[in-house]
Amino acid sequence: MGLLAWFRRERQWRRDHVTSFSIAAATAADGFTLFQQRCLETLNACHPTPRFERVPAADGSQGYWLEAPFDDAGATLCIYQNEAGIFGGNTKVWFEEWDFRTPEDLIQSVVARWQSRAA
Repeated sequence: MGLLAWFRRERQWRRDHVTSFSIAAATAADGFTLFQQRCLETLNACHPTPRFERVPAADGSQGYWLEAPFDDAGATLCIYQNEAGIFGGNTKVWFEEWDFRTPEDLIQSVVARWQSRAA
């Protein structure tokens, strides 16, 4: 693959990323982003999840994040406005926005990790 083809592919990846995450960042009437809502829907469809708690953003913004127990070792799954993470016990896993082309790609990674825990 030539250098110009690589640049084209990377530019397209960035365009896809920016477009899809800007749509997913829209806040709904309940105060959650479309990304957060879609992540919850997908998690609940594949495997019943415990009730998520709504946590106000510590930075004083209008946003919220969601958190629920992840395992018996004390880890917690957190769903932020445009990314997610699993923290606690011996676990520290980030699902950061810029590691994924689309929100759906990120959500599928979170779901896969959730399912591997639940198996």
